[in-house]
Amino acid sequence: MPEITVLLAVYRPNPAYFTELLKSLAAQTFQDFNVLVCDDSADTAESEQIRQTLSKELVNTPYQTMINAENLGSNKTFERLMSEADGNWFATCDQDDIWEPDKLQTLHQAVRQSGADMVYSDFSVIDGADRTLYDSFSQIRRRFCHFTGEELTKLLMISNCVTGCTVLMKARAAKSALPFPAEFVHDRWLALAAVAGNGVQYVNKPLVRYRLHSGNQIGFATLGGVDNKPDYIKSLEEKRRGLKLIMKRFSFNHHVVLVARETDSELERRLSLLRRPSLLKAARALRLKNTGKVRALFEILLAFSPKWICKRMISFSKKH
Repeated sequence: MPEITVLLAVYRPNPAYFTELLKSLAAQTFQDFNVLVCDDSADTAESEQIRQTLSKELVNTPYQTMINAENLGSNKTFERLMSEADGNWFATCDQDDIWEPDKLQTLHQAVRQSGADMVYSDFSVIDGADRTLYDSFSQIRRRFCHFTGEELTKLLMISNCVTGCTVLMKARAAKSALPFPAEFVHDRWLALAAVAGNGVQYVNKPLVRYRLHSGNQIGFATLGGVDNKPDYIKSLEEKRRGLKLIMKRFSFNHHVVLVARETDSELERRLSLLRRPSLLKAARALRLKNTGKVRALFEILLAFSPKWICKRMISFSKKH
């Protein structure tokens, strides 16, 4: 059984990008790993092309392939990969990034020393021509932070800072998180499972070159699908539904449930302000300990502003 299994979900990959990824896997300084590939195209001709590329690039790296009978999407494909994989640790992998040569070695050393269930890292950003756009994700989102401990637990209730392609996770902990709820992207759900277990470690070093291009499934979009105040209210309502799932699935961890309840209480107050604004509610919003002053001020302005200003505020927030 390998120490690490790289879980690679693919769907009609760009041949050049896919080849570069595989070359970077073959160049890893840590060698005790194999690659499990799941093709989500449900297309036998496409799958054959993928197998040919794998056989050419992973000459000295053990790998296995499988194909979904129908297109399941990335969440369900990663779910299948984790349910069928062996190995002590899982590293989730995207089809068009480039891994730094010491990625697995650095993450493996960090997670073994910390005793955590998961470790993740920073990443740089490249374009379709392999040109470096940003040396760190923090250069894209100026207010963005990679958290661990209590701050990460609070963040994961409503958002995420753990990017799947940078993760190494204990296999047993990952399997315990299955199945993935449809309401959550797999990397956030896995991070929640890790904080409910033995915690998450962070490596402050870019270990992946994340490729940003028009075909990215998720990319760096913020407030996706939110263009106006009603959309924003709907997004907060969806977060409350997500919190109920968290409390149900991780009921064994009293602290996680407590943080989820506190977050839900704050969301209820934030929604009340947005639906029926008042000066008293606005004053109370500024005292919410987990919401943050910047977000509270944004929502106070959103609550009292006319529709056209709300749209401009949301548009501006998406860009910053």
